[in-house]
Parts: sequence; structure tokens; C-alpha cells
Amino acid sequence: MSIEEAIRSAVAKEIEPLKTEIEQLKDKVEPDDLVMLTRKDLAQIFSITQPTVTNLLNREDFPVFRQAGVRVPKHLLKKWIDDHTQWINENAPEFHQKYHVI
Repeated sequence: MSIEEAIRSAVAKEIEPLKTEIEQLKDKVEPDDLVMLTRKDLAQIFSITQPTVTNLLNREDFPVFRQAGVRVPKHLLKKWIDDHTQWINENAPEFHQKYHVI
């Protein structure tokens, strides 16, 4: 066995328990713990279809981080929701009356 093979074998042996631990932690992560949301996360959070997610992601005012795939920073999503909720409060009072929104 060469030194390179011995090193690879030793590293693989040490890494294996860590892989198992990482997989177990992945199962325990809640959506609220995520910093960046995926298309699938958005569909689940808003209970919308993938075409609707696409429309949302293509809005100019919607916060999308495209440098690492299509991801939405959670903190910016919360701000976007707050900003747009405020707009509805100020510009569409009939919406509140019709849907009994407080």
C-alpha cells in the first residue's frame, strides 16, 4: 500500500462517522432554521404551485439570490412580505373589508 493510499484510507475512516452525523442533522433542520429558501421551500410555505413560484421569483421587487442557484434570503423575504402587507393596508382598504383581514 502506498503512502497516498494509506492517507486516503485513514481519512475515509475518520470521515465516515461525520457523514452519518451530518445526515442525521439534516433530518432535524426545520424550515425556520434555513437562511436561504429554495423554490420548493417557497411552494410549501405559501402553498403555491411551481409555476406560481416562478412568477414570484421573476418579479423585479422580489428578493432572489441567483449566485448560488435560485435562493431567497429568509430575512429579505420577511421584509418583502412586511413591505407588501403595508402597501395593501394603505392602498386597498376594501380588501380588508371583503376578506375580514385585521
